[in-house]
Amino acid sequence: MPKQPSCRWVTALAVVVLLAGCPTPPQDLDEFLSATMDQARVPGLAACIVKDGAVVWSGVYGWADAAARTPVTADTHFMLASVSKTITATALMQLYEAGRFRLDDNVNAFLPFVVENPHHAASPLTFRMLLTHTSSIQDNYAVLESLYVLGDSPIALGEFLREYLTPDGRYYDRTNSYYRYAPGERWNYSNVGMTLAGYLVEVISGVPFDQYCEENIFGPLGMTEAAWFLAGLEGARVARPHQYDWLRREYVPLDHYGYPDYPDGQLRASARAYARLLAVFLGDGTVDNVRILAPETVTEMLSIPFPDVRPDQAHAWFYANADGSPSFGHSGGDQGVTTDVFFVPDEGIGVVVLTNGEIPLLRGGLLESMGNRLLDEARAL
Repeated sequence: MPKQPSCRWVTALAVVVLLAGCPTPPQDLDEFLSATMDQARVPGLAACIVKDGAVVWSGVYGWADAAARTPVTADTHFMLASVSKTITATALMQLYEAGRFRLDDNVNAFLPFVVENPHHAASPLTFRMLLTHTSSIQDNYAVLESLYVLGDSPIALGEFLREYLTPDGRYYDRTNSYYRYAPGERWNYSNVGMTLAGYLVEVISGVPFDQYCEENIFGPLGMTEAAWFLAGLEGARVARPHQYDWLRREYVPLDHYGYPDYPDGQLRASARAYARLLAVFLGDGTVDNVRILAPETVTEMLSIPFPDVRPDQAHAWFYANADGSPSFGHSGGDQGVTTDVFFVPDEGIGVVVLTNGEIPLLRGGLLESMGNRLLDEARAL
């Protein structure tokens, strides 16, 4: 698989644009989504609207595999890219809620190896910093891109992090594994930082991270269409990522891939499965009488701990306030996928938009326009 610059990133701009109040297009919803997909050059899409704790609308469009002409269905798993981080943060916050640590504890009190910024060895790195991208852990894309493999990565989560974050590690780079500023001093989006958050779930619980999520999030919520690894998934139900060949004007399916830092972006789930997590945050941590988080934990996750450093950064979620409607969201992109989710707590509504196409930055507003239209629909329901 050819390597492309990693885009396991997020921007709060997506949330802001979604709430900016663009005019509602005149087309029927299905026609609008199909036409916008075509403009954005994505072959397949699944979307949901969540309202008052339940999925009140869902739609599937296009192809899970454009070459094989396999249609997207309600059961199709999409790779979520950075939207996966919201699951990772939820898992860690469950352990926080159980009293296993405090958010401002130094993570080194829990890890089997020492993680410290070599430029600021005396500065503690905390759980809260990992969840708010203020850890000073830097993404060295030369390393991260080199570790993409077809299928699932054979490198264990703890092994990768030890080799990346400690001076004797084969992936360690004093200049590129950490920023020169101290932990907590500045904001920089960190995939590896969120990966470390996932590993802390594993270390503190004593259960492999993927198993922990299955037992404490996916299983209780009935998210049967969610998995961190390809192994065990039915291949035909997993949407293949695609890139668009602008010269030939055709979709190019990519093979399924994985990487060792998987808690930052590798979750595959259907739109309706992920919608269950949005319902958790819209329902004070409870869905259908199943409690995933306590109300006070949800409140903590949606708080802004470092407003002087990044005023729109909650714990994993990004915050926006347009037209007096506070909202939270997360978007994601990786090779051949683009995703977006957000919710408006005061209105009890949320939106999930998953695609298996790589939307160029110049066309990025098209994804937001789909979310904006779904927001209009949610308010009208």
